[in-house]
Amino acid sequence: NVKETGLQHVDHCVGNVGWNQMNPWVKFYEDVMGFRNILTFDDKDISTEYSALMSKVMSNGNGFVKTHPNSDQVSATVLVSYL
Repeated sequence: NVKETGLQHVDHCVGNVGWNQMNPWVKFYEDVMGFRNILTFDDKDISTEYSALMSKVMSNGNGFVKTHPNSDQVSATVLVSYL
């Protein structure tokens, strides 16, 4: 039995993928779930002196379901740089 939370909408879910594993996961979302890439962020958008992050926003046809696989683009992660 699930209690009501009042939550009406989830904007997106994020998952972290391994080094150099972005393309296989994008292909999975395209082939298995029918999603398409609607927006991409790379090291020009999200980076520090020591790290960078790539994120590809994948969405179903109507935009109600979105997921963002993220992948570090250099050996030091954003989290390690922060710490």
